[in-house]
Amino acid sequence: MKTFRGLYKVPGYVQKSFVLLSLILAMALWTTTSRTKAASTETPQLMFVQMAEDLKVDVNAKTLRLVKIGQQTLYFSDRPVRLTGHKK
Repeated sequence: MKTFRGLYKVPGYVQKSFVLLSLILAMALWTTTSRTKAASTETPQLMFVQMAEDLKVDVNAKTLRLVKIGQQTLYFSDRPVRLTGHKK
């Protein structure tokens, strides 16, 4: 298993931005696949943001693992109601 930091030598804020962007894109793809189910119930589809210091990628197992995860999780939704918040 290789670490993200070991593969690329970039500043920490770039790595955190990459992790954040990856998770947002993954959640967006996941919510678009289940749109027809949620549209009929009129419940908000929540998306979550989780910050981490590092990311481990296992190509063989096709997994991403966050390392040293932050204590706070942000959530938001767009339709049918706009919601935002955080949980500790």
